[in-house]
Amino acid sequence: MAMDINQIGSGQVRDQHVREVAEKRERAQVDEQQKTDTDRVELSREARRLKALEAKAQELPDFDQQKVDAIRSQIADGRYHVDPDKLAEKFIELERELSR
Repeated sequence: MAMDINQIGSGQVRDQHVREVAEKRERAQVDEQQKTDTDRVELSREARRLKALEAKAQELPDFDQQKVDAIRSQIADGRYHVDPDKLAEKFIELERELSR
């Protein structure tokens, strides 16, 4: 049989303990929520640039199979000519794009 000390029964002590535990959990949840509210993520300059290039690439049309077949045929027949000046210009253009 539980004794009643100072007008406090065992049920009241247990109820108080349950309330304290619940309040402690609630405070911890609020603290955790406040932490996540202030967390930030920043992308590096390179990551932003890659994201922009990815978006640009998504806008490009798929490759032209007919053009690929025509070039493949020209190479096989020895009729495909590479313009070295145009090739060099494209490499310079690519290098500029990558260095931004």
